[in-house]
Amino acid sequence: MRIPLILVDGTPRVNAILQSPHYHFGLARITFVIDTGSNATFIGEDDSAGLQIPIDALSKEEAFKMAGSKYNLLLGKGGTLLFKTNENKTTRIELPNIPLARTTSKKTSDHSGIPSILGTDFLEKNKLTLYFNPGKDLMYLEKEG
Repeated sequence: MRIPLILVDGTPRVNAILQSPHYHFGLARITFVIDTGSNATFIGEDDSAGLQIPIDALSKEEAFKMAGSKYNLLLGKGGTLLFKTNENKTTRIELPNIPLARTTSKKTSDHSGIPSILGTDFLEKNKLTLYFNPGKDLMYLEKEG
């Protein structure tokens, strides 16, 4: 099974739908950056703002720095990511917790926040392999088995 990627500004990305029975956002479309330099997967501030998940109900997992700003990684209740495969089928990947990034201190710039990230933790846990050959316009995640 292959999940096609798109190339935006030289960065591989994947479109997904997030759903959770614990929150009222229904189905939320999120575009994730595939970041093999990040060992953390999370939903960025711009994407999470539309989810309207109450921040005070989340537990803090850890703090991190990225792009000159400081963030907290907060964990919400579980959800499911839905991806469209190359066979036009939908595959589901369960998230035991929905990880959200929140700014604690921002570098002064016009930068509106970090994007949603699928990191190596997500790839490893879900046995996904990244195939990236932009010269041949071939980019996808492939599930083992």
